[in-house]
Amino acid sequence: MSQLGFDGKKLITEKVQMDELLLAIKADITRRIPENQVSIEFPEIPENIEWISLSVNRMWMKLAIINIIHNAIKYSENQMVIVKLFANEKLLEISVTDSGIGIPAEDITHVFEPFYRGSNTANFAGHGIGLPLSLKIIRLHHGKISINSEKDIGTKISIYFNREDLSE
Repeated sequence: MSQLGFDGKKLITEKVQMDELLLAIKADITRRIPENQVSIEFPEIPENIEWISLSVNRMWMKLAIINIIHNAIKYSENQMVIVKLFANEKLLEISVTDSGIGIPAEDITHVFEPFYRGSNTANFAGHGIGLPLSLKIIRLHHGKISINSEKDIGTKISIYFNREDLSE
C-alpha cells in the first residue's frame, strides 16, 4: 500500500481492454483455484469497442480486481461468483456478485479501512488489506466502488469509471 501513497501523477498507464483483462484474471484465478466457479459475463456488446478500454496501470488494476474476486470466492466458500462488464459512451462498470456470507450492515462503512475484518469473518483467513488496497487503486484511476450486501445472502461490489471523470 505504501507504493500507492503518492498522488498518482506519476502513474504509468496504458490503454487496456477491460474484457481481455477480466479474462486474464479468470485464467490466473483458475491456475490458483482450479475448482473456482467464477463466471465472466458480457451482457451487452458495446456499440464502440473503445468503450471497454481504459487507460490504466495494468498490473495495479489487475491486482485491485483480483482482490475483489478473491474475496467473493473466499466468503462464498467457492460458490458461483458472477463478474459482469458493462460499458457505454459515458460509463464502464465491472460488478462482482456472490451469494456468500454477506457483510453485516454495521460493518459496511468500515470494510475499506486497512486491517478491518468484518464481524462474521472469524472462520476465514485474511488480514483486512485487500479491499482498502483495491479502493486506493480504483481511486487513483478516477474510479469509484460501491457495495451492496446483505448478511447471509451475498455481496455485490461494483467498480465504476465515469468517462467525464477520466478526461480531467
